[in-house]
Amino acid sequence: MNAYFHLDQFGKRASFSTWLTKIAVYEALGRLRRRQRFPTVTLELDEGWPMDDSSRLAAPGPDPERQALTAELKVLLESSIDGLPDAYRSVFVMREIEGLSTADTAECLDVSEETVKTRLHRARGMLRDALCERVGVATASVFELHLSRCDAIVAGVLARLTAS
Repeated sequence: MNAYFHLDQFGKRASFSTWLTKIAVYEALGRLRRRQRFPTVTLELDEGWPMDDSSRLAAPGPDPERQALTAELKVLLESSIDGLPDAYRSVFVMREIEGLSTADTAECLDVSEETVKTRLHRARGMLRDALCERVGVATASVFELHLSRCDAIVAGVLARLTAS
């Protein structure tokens, strides 16, 4: 519908399919952003199921801890991707999230395929750096080897050595 209402804006600088693809991609990205802001919740009620059926009581999906971790990772990734400069973010989203080919991405953005490859490589690097910066602080303290922990490991090793 957007393409139809804005046909007068088609400048014939690129093929009609490229222009239409751009509109579709940006519309999809906008819908994805809107959907992420307002998550949908579905509630299914099943009437008449027996209360003593323990197999029906088991959670079909991941446990709450894994769901919380997944949600935190999703927020971390989304904010890191949103933090990329526009030129790199658009290439990253089109290639890695939307799954477009290098040629299609280049055509949609009116840049060369080499530019797409370079921007994707740089976007991945920026994303890696941003994630390491944000998560690196936490990962440094995950496996700290303090004195009490070190003493316990040494005692365990010595006990095994003397037992053999």
